[in-house]
Amino acid sequence: MKYLYFALFAIKSLPLQYNFFRLICWTGLSLAGEEVLTDFVNFIYFCSVVGSTVGFGDLSPSGDAGKLFLTFYMIPATIILYAAGLTKIAWIT
Repeated sequence: MKYLYFALFAIKSLPLQYNFFRLICWTGLSLAGEEVLTDFVNFIYFCSVVGSTVGFGDLSPSGDAGKLFLTFYMIPATIILYAAGLTKIAWIT
């Protein structure tokens, strides 16, 4: 029973982790001056495309600061979030 409670808590905390991930990403892109990517609809779309590793290529950072930020934050963070999600799913099964 103790492990079931922990697994349910871990699953419930996953959306909080994704929102924290998005908050840091939006802040970094805003500080980098990426006005197109920080528009709400574009931002949600961009994070979904990059986070799912599809990468359509229709939206991308225009400045060097935005490119560097995404290189050093978005790619490792996506890998970490996938690993966290898979680990939490493994706890249930």
